[in-house]
Amino acid sequence: MTRIYSASNHFARPDKRGEVYTLEGKYISDFTTFFIALGEAINGPGGYFGFSLDSISDCLCGGFGAVGPFTINWKNAHYLLERFEEEWDQEKRCYEFSSQQYFMDLLTILVSGDVTVNFSSN
Repeated sequence: MTRIYSASNHFARPDKRGEVYTLEGKYISDFTTFFIALGEAINGPGGYFGFSLDSISDCLCGGFGAVGPFTINWKNAHYLLERFEEEWDQEKRCYEFSSQQYFMDLLTILVSGDVTVNFSSN
């Protein structure tokens, strides 16, 4: 729903460059909530900026509120890694990759899109 809403309204907003967006990792419990938090950081409440690795790569090409270069200040990212690792193990998912690999792939996509990701913890 967020993607559909955002798609119908994103033409009114030009892509921004050079902005700094902050994510608070305490509220990010899995990759779904990561994408929700990122979309809202970039485009405000209900904002969209991808829902998977492929879609975030598409968003970085423009038309979704921001294009590189920009910066993400991600506070307490370790919460996501800890929670997602637990969920990944509990559900015994049969993926060909690990949760750490998914995280590294996400960072690779962001960096290749000219996004600087800064990590900090409180």
